[in-house]
Amino acid sequence: MAGSPSSAENEGSRFTFVLDGHHAGTRSHAMRVHWTERQKARQEKKRQQTRRRALPILAKEGPVSSASYSESQGTNTFPATVQESSTTEQVAGVDNVEVGQCGIPGVPAQLLTGLNHALASTRLDPFDSFPIKLTSQHHKLVHHWLSTHATMMFENIPASNFNPMRDVWFPLDLSNPASFNAIMAHSAAHLAHYYGGMTPTRGTNSSEALKFKADAVQILNHWLSDPEKALSNDAFAAVVRLLTFERYWGVEEEWKIHRNGLQGMIHARGGLHQLHSDWRLELVVGLISFMSKPSWFESTNDLSEISEHSMRRSILGSSIDLHKMRCLWLISFIQDMRNLMGMSSQLYMDGLSVYPSLYDAVLFIRDNFQVESQTCKTQHHESDYDRLACLFAITIMVQESVSLAYSAAINELAILEMSLQTYRHVWEGSIHLLRSFLHNHFVNSYPNGELKIDYVMQMTDVVSHLSLEAHRGIEKCLLNMLCRTWDGKMPFFVADGGTPDSLLSTVHGY
Repeated sequence: MAGSPSSAENEGSRFTFVLDGHHAGTRSHAMRVHWTERQKARQEKKRQQTRRRALPILAKEGPVSSASYSESQGTNTFPATVQESSTTEQVAGVDNVEVGQCGIPGVPAQLLTGLNHALASTRLDPFDSFPIKLTSQHHKLVHHWLSTHATMMFENIPASNFNPMRDVWFPLDLSNPASFNAIMAHSAAHLAHYYGGMTPTRGTNSSEALKFKADAVQILNHWLSDPEKALSNDAFAAVVRLLTFERYWGVEEEWKIHRNGLQGMIHARGGLHQLHSDWRLELVVGLISFMSKPSWFESTNDLSEISEHSMRRSILGSSIDLHKMRCLWLISFIQDMRNLMGMSSQLYMDGLSVYPSLYDAVLFIRDNFQVESQTCKTQHHESDYDRLACLFAITIMVQESVSLAYSAAINELAILEMSLQTYRHVWEGSIHLLRSFLHNHFVNSYPNGELKIDYVMQMTDVVSHLSLEAHRGIEKCLLNMLCRTWDGKMPFFVADGGTPDSLLSTVHGY
């Protein structure tokens, strides 16, 4: 008796009874049946592989319901934001991906491989999840956006480790067309700055970026006029990304408009705790809730909820995940360092060399950093905390001194310069003494000095809970900014994470 494979008409096994008494004939028949089974099995396997390669055609641009987005919250699975189509097209490979403008490729095989690796835990093809139909322009900007966060997106980071780009920003940015257009605007502005060959400045003149921003605002306004969508998760996510764009490429007045709007949405929703079912939105909206100004170098912001320097918990309460929030803050803060450098052409070119005593102080900090980073390569040293506190104290005064909104009659850096010059013998001996000197200078020289130095300690505490890689990367960037020579030379190489952009593309995010 020989078996034959099942068919669509008869799912059970078919059997042929061989009545010939000759063994040779029996073996011959059995071999023919076996060969037929193998051929049919191979054909079925090919059909299955073909079906797996066939991807749904992307839906046309348009508002996406927040229902499917809400159902996915609390998991690492990205929301299914594209309307499924019964029509499919076979994709032979990544060679079919369109080529971007200016000769820049769209999404090459290496990037697609890395992206699939980053999304392995989600069991989702990323090109089946974009909320709009991609053009060559989109491919160019997506490629740049992902490349900017290369290590966080593509390195072999265990799924159990929190990854702010993979686990939070990427799903939110793909959750709806407004957020996606906002991140395309962000990418276009950064690309224009990156290849512009100019001193970085606040704002952008990229028409491409402004067009994507206008598209995002148009979609959001349409949602806000609909009572069912005005307070949806999609609307919250879109406002968050528009705030991000204004922080880096807009003006403070525009940022305040979106910030006030977000606060009104939180109040109308019933409080921030109403977002608890969507842990991603809770994290990013909670982080923005700490801000009164669009830069973490503004001492009027409040990091007490994610700093152990202050145990006050008023916004998020016990639901806050300190580690995840600190990782998100790190990504935001790195980009603020680039903004601070771009706010003053003098700072960008000369550092603090116009203030001799202050410049000597930052050179002293640099020398200490170089010694400690060579002797303590794998763990924090006790002087790391003091050194970082000194850098934060100085850069906060730099921020206030170069800010267009700063209207004090006397430059704070000039006051600090005179104090450092007069009491050089007090601070010159060690980093710990310099930190104590700066602490006393804040308290004794400014009416709100205690609040400023308390914020410095909050920042320092947050960074001290991150990885040594992130800690020292921040120090390199700040020292490169403050220790520039008159001809623009920096003490650390760009390839070694010496600039915010290079640090952002290499830091692991924790």
